Amino acid sequence: MSAAGQTSSNRRGPKLLPLLSLALAAAAWGLTPVGSRYLLQNLSVGEVLGTRFTLAGILAVPLFLYTRAFRWPRAALIRTIGWSILGTIVYQVGIVTSLRWTSASTAGIILGLEPVAILAFESAFLRTLPRRHIVVSVVLGIIGILLVVGGGAGSAPRASLGDLLALGAALAWSLYVVGSKPLAVEFGSAGLTALSTVTGGLGLGLMFGSDTAQAARHASGLDVAVLLAIVLGSSLIGFLAWNWGATHVASSQAGIFLYLVPLFSVAGGAVLLGEHLSATALAGAAFIVAALITAHRVPASAIAVEPSA
Repeated sequence: MSAAGQTSSNRRGPKLLPLLSLALAAAAWGLTPVGSRYLLQNLSVGEVLGTRFTLAGILAVPLFLYTRAFRWPRAALIRTIGWSILGTIVYQVGIVTSLRWTSASTAGIILGLEPVAILAFESAFLRTLPRRHIVVSVVLGIIGILLVVGGGAGSAPRASLGDLLALGAALAWSLYVVGSKPLAVEFGSAGLTALSTVTGGLGLGLMFGSDTAQAARHASGLDVAVLLAIVLGSSLIGFLAWNWGATHVASSQAGIFLYLVPLFSVAGGAVLLGEHLSATALAGAAFIVAALITAHRVPASAIAVEPSA
């Protein structure tokens, strides 16, 4: 092939494998509420959280040792542990507890607001005025959340409380992403992922240790299989697939795949759990998708000067 032909080929866009990797991460994260909702039919919140994160913490130890995250400066370790408590323990307790009262589909839609929250928090942390499209996206997202909370879970008891817990979990995760980003840049995303997962495993393992032991005694084989799928898919493979894929495409292109997360939650809830959403909740989902699209409208000039990973 001529040089001109090779140049033309390179300009056609990113290769397929990074895009599939990002889609895999979106599917893993989107189906996690579905698996958690299923487990809560047979297990308690403590049993699900304790067992899942004890396993995740154990599986993350080799990566923790390989990245030598324990050698980080003390100040960096303290900051990472603090953000990890917010992004793993607070987030997981909030989202799994919410699934006792709201559907996996509704929770997935609410979690779909995270990219908008991340952009808003980033502007606040950097003390910069958000651009007009960010303000519009936040307004659209708030309208969507109000519609979802008002009509997402039908007549389920304390459904609104479950929706608000899911919203609080989404905001906690968004703060973690923004606050921990400087640590990932300085010390590496693999070390941050390992340290965060180990922190969550220790914290939730200590909080729900007795529940974990109880789950080990009476969990069914299918329960164990779903737990392992969540641990491997969401806590490990999902993060690694996302981090790898995001280094091979522009940030604006990677962000588009976050739109798939609530769609996988809705589809999984409908197909695997037989869930149904009201027309009001579907309208809220449309507003949230509009918020995501608006938030990620990146000018061509910004993409052109984006540094390579």
